[in-house]
Amino acid sequence: MERTVLTLAGALALASVSFGQIDASSSIVTVRGAKVQYRGVIDASTGNLLSAPALRGTLGDPIYNNTALTNSFANLGLGGKVIDEGAIPQSTTAGFPGALDSYDVSSIQLIYATDAPDASIGGTGPTLRFELFESYLACSATEATEAPIFAATLAGLPGSTTAGAIQLVAVDLDLSADGVCIRGLGRDGNPNSTSQRFGFSLQALDLGGGTALGPILAGDPLNVPEGDGTAFINPGAAAGTGFGTLDLFRAENFGAMGTTGCIFFGGYPANPFSSFAILVRSSLSGECIGCGIGDDRFEENDDDLSAVAIEYGFYPSLINDDEEDWYEINVAAGTTVDVDLTFSDDISDIDLRIVDLAGSTLASSGSTTDNESASYTNCGTMDETVRIRVFEFGSACNEYDMNVALGGVTDDALEDNDSCATPAPLPTGLTRDLVVLVDPCTGTQDRDYYSVALADGRTLSVDIIFDDDAGDLDLFAYDSAIGCDGGTGDPETLDFGFSSTDNESIRVTNTTGATLDIIIRVDGFGGTFTDNTYDMIVRNTAAETFGEVICVGEPNSATDGARLFARGSDVATDNNLQLRLTNTPQNVFSLYFTSQGTARFTPAGSDGVLCITDANIARFNDSLATTDISGARTYTPDLANILFQNAGTATLVSVMAGDTFNFQVWYRDGATTSNFSDAISVTFQ
Repeated sequence: MERTVLTLAGALALASVSFGQIDASSSIVTVRGAKVQYRGVIDASTGNLLSAPALRGTLGDPIYNNTALTNSFANLGLGGKVIDEGAIPQSTTAGFPGALDSYDVSSIQLIYATDAPDASIGGTGPTLRFELFESYLACSATEATEAPIFAATLAGLPGSTTAGAIQLVAVDLDLSADGVCIRGLGRDGNPNSTSQRFGFSLQALDLGGGTALGPILAGDPLNVPEGDGTAFINPGAAAGTGFGTLDLFRAENFGAMGTTGCIFFGGYPANPFSSFAILVRSSLSGECIGCGIGDDRFEENDDDLSAVAIEYGFYPSLINDDEEDWYEINVAAGTTVDVDLTFSDDISDIDLRIVDLAGSTLASSGSTTDNESASYTNCGTMDETVRIRVFEFGSACNEYDMNVALGGVTDDALEDNDSCATPAPLPTGLTRDLVVLVDPCTGTQDRDYYSVALADGRTLSVDIIFDDDAGDLDLFAYDSAIGCDGGTGDPETLDFGFSSTDNESIRVTNTTGATLDIIIRVDGFGGTFTDNTYDMIVRNTAAETFGEVICVGEPNSATDGARLFARGSDVATDNNLQLRLTNTPQNVFSLYFTSQGTARFTPAGSDGVLCITDANIARFNDSLATTDISGARTYTPDLANILFQNAGTATLVSVMAGDTFNFQVWYRDGATTSNFSDAISVTFQ
């Protein structure tokens, strides 16, 4: 965005001398007894000079303050340019947290020196070109970095009211109507091409009839704290040293000598700190979106012919506006590329396509909610180049992060157990992160088969825990002597879990008088089934168990998580439900809970998840006791007297046949934290 703006003149007369390693005739001028005079507010959108007294307190809060002046300035010379850097902290910046992660720039204060005659004594005033960069690698040429997110040509600036004398002036640029958004610590771009710092440049386009024009050197890191006088550190301080400012700057065609390169004075404090005065303010009204103010680092990639070649990886802080974004990636034969976009649909809707070089769609995602994901598998025998198209549904503007990853879900540790002829031994206890896959090239489903020999009189229980929304899984137990691929009514089927909800559970008790060879099968239901993951809990016990696992306990300091199962009797009138807890640390306090609802909640100070939260929840106070040396204990609740409490109201409940109750155990885990067991659901007879 380009602006040509006018402002008033002001005065302060000073003398010039040489300084440090820099030739005074070409660059650095020191002024004595300097006092900056504030001269007005410029509306950067309209070029109008605004009422300074009325607006001084409404231009926002300082988010970057580099105004500890050295009384020296850079005499640019006609056409000369300097570029400097600084940093604005994010909310998570270590040791110096900011208020936000992105900031609307409401105003910028510039401080410069000039001997150009002011308009009040018949002059035209000098002209400066100002540019603001969201990301800038210190001492790099501006043409090698990103395009500026704001640029303005400031004509007819205040000059000197004393003929031939150098004067210092501060003016504010009011950017509140320009939609300038800058991220804290810049854009996280490609290594060695962008920086976590923002950048700004000043160039002298017209000396206004004078010989001296340039920004004031500022920064005193030994005496003025970094970030001082901002909204984050010591707000209200008159001066500060800018956060992230380096003791060097970039010069281009600088001074009478036309110097170009990185300038370093020789080191502070023997020499002035070589950065330039600037004050950046924000309204701090909330996060902003930097759309329409500067292209991201991959532009111009607005069509298929200008697609940018990328590798697998994470690409944050990209911008999508009226122009599409195109990328190109090589997919090796037999591999899958997964593309995930993360964005807020409330701002605007972004859609995603993966296409071949002819433009035919290979995969797509076009929901009306946050984020999009698409995957494509190269089923050929040769490597293939594909293109990723990111575009707005409509004509709005949004920011997004893009993750481009290799392969979808991969085989688990128990593969290959894809057929009845090649089952894996059924593991006991908890096994996490198992998968059922679908071959994307053939559509063939990869079922999981497990084998186990169940001794006479023992009970086998198998629970699989998964999210049905990701794909419906079913669970079968077969007598392998008869078969291992039957349905729910076939003679080889010993038990099955065949619901259309989360999780499945089976129980088999061997009463044959001999060892029973069993095959367990896990598969996906339906022709549209896609990959899904599951956890599996297996018990082989002498006593019959019952109840379905609905939530898996998180790992604790001693084991992979506390297990909970039911034995005894599930007949309500027997009142003999035995809740067996295992796998906790030894000798820790534990407390049993029950409810008839389910919801996930992580209490403060806990490493686990309470899965049975409900408006009504019962705490078995008489169950508070320690586990034994093996980390186990059994508790038998009184099913005829369960006390539910909610908001001061107590309700006494007696379990009846047909009721379903959920149970879980809280336990201590060390001196500072706690955890929760598996949660199980029991339907009483």
